[in-house]
Amino acid sequence: MSDLFHQLGIDWKLLVSQGTNFLILLIVLTIFVWRPLLQLMRKRQGIIEDGVKKSEEADERLASIKDLQDAKMTEAEQKGLSLIKASEQEGVARKAEILQQAERSAAEVLKNAERVAAQKNQAEFDLLMKQASSIIKTALITTTELDPKRIDDALITKALGALGENKRS
Repeated sequence: MSDLFHQLGIDWKLLVSQGTNFLILLIVLTIFVWRPLLQLMRKRQGIIEDGVKKSEEADERLASIKDLQDAKMTEAEQKGLSLIKASEQEGVARKAEILQQAERSAAEVLKNAERVAAQKNQAEFDLLMKQASSIIKTALITTTELDPKRIDDALITKALGALGENKRS
């Protein structure tokens, strides 16, 4: 075997020393590079897994927040609609109340107008009666040629009564 190695150009001492060097290098690299690198990769993998878990939790929270937001928006819309309906009902009630007040005010104004018209009619009638009394007094004085002192209010009232009865007929 030694001849075979010699013919191939392999020095067995050199081969053993290279094998020993390789084994030492393998041990040194395993201890100082491979293990720390493996630990670093495991830490990194743990960090990545934690990040994935936290990301999934955040997605779940986000989904629950989105559901809560949708629920709140629906609730807010319902409250808004109920407020609008309540406002509309209040507006209708207020409108009816205003219309009733307007009708009462109109009726009151009409009553006041009738009362004022009646007072005016009465005042005009009183004025007309005074004027008629004066005219009748003058007419009686001239037609009967009586003494103006002898014509009293009873005679004028009697003449006015006769005038009113003729007017009614």
